Amino acid sequence: MVYKNISKEQTIKIIASILCKFDPVGLCVRGNQNDNYISEAKLLAIILEEKVNFIHFWKNIHDVLLKQLQIDVKKQVCRKISCEIVAKLSTRSFAEELRKNPALKNMDDDLCLTIHDYFIVRFDSSGKVFINGEYFCLCEEQDIESLLTDFVVDNEVIYVLFSQKYSLFKKSHIRVYDRDNANIDGLTKNNKVLMIFDNKTLIYKRENLILKVALLINKNNKTIEVYGKKPQGELGDILYSFLGLEKESLINKYFFEDSSGNKCSIDVYNPQACEHSRNYIIIGIADKIVWRYKTNSNHEFEKTFYLEKNDVRIVESEFNS
Repeated sequence: MVYKNISKEQTIKIIASILCKFDPVGLCVRGNQNDNYISEAKLLAIILEEKVNFIHFWKNIHDVLLKQLQIDVKKQVCRKISCEIVAKLSTRSFAEELRKNPALKNMDDDLCLTIHDYFIVRFDSSGKVFINGEYFCLCEEQDIESLLTDFVVDNEVIYVLFSQKYSLFKKSHIRVYDRDNANIDGLTKNNKVLMIFDNKTLIYKRENLILKVALLINKNNKTIEVYGKKPQGELGDILYSFLGLEKESLINKYFFEDSSGNKCSIDVYNPQACEHSRNYIIIGIADKIVWRYKTNSNHEFEKTFYLEKNDVRIVESEFNS
């Protein structure tokens, strides 16, 4: 089966990137830049052109890797690779379909639509729609294009983000008002209002509100941002594979590994406004965030991020274990 809106070349590139991400036989770790699973990806793309049922696609992955590289990859690993390939191709196909609508030309490959800097929409496979990291509504897949188009072209409404204390018992902290009937002056004086915006611009923002989310983990791009900053700082551009999550009382612990095998963890204290989807992990608000990075030579870095009024304070430490 050929995925709608995706060329064979794009399909091969996506499959190869996911094989590199899992690197089941160690090609990428060994630095073999001349292969990087392209040959295997081409064979798997041919199989996908012919397959209708993907339940047993993991077997094809296993057989191709065994035949091409003489390595018997575990069934569990092949299943994970299969699920990610199918999910990524489905997401890319849907994104390409949505981008045919001129209003949705800014939709990215991970189904994130940036209308402007203060109006960013994401949705996940369960139909949950998020605006600026805040849950907004549930939407059926067949209605997504219509909803997103309304976000972009509807000039008759404004969006108001309330504090969580105001909307503690509401599913969404964002309310939509008819522009002609909204008392914008009154809303700006309401201390429960954090932000007001429409499809064109930011109308109002509380003075001490930092709009960047506390933590943004992009699983596909393997990137981490804490209040819009790369936590590794001067260590350069590092890609992190997400390993897992542990929850303790009022603390979320996230674990990662980079391509060199170095370990990293992030502790989020009192996380709020959380979104965990296939492609993203977003924490809107936190008391503090502690980032720890340990190299294979047992050199450790640690940064603690505190949100204080209009700024983020960072406390750094470095030591050998």
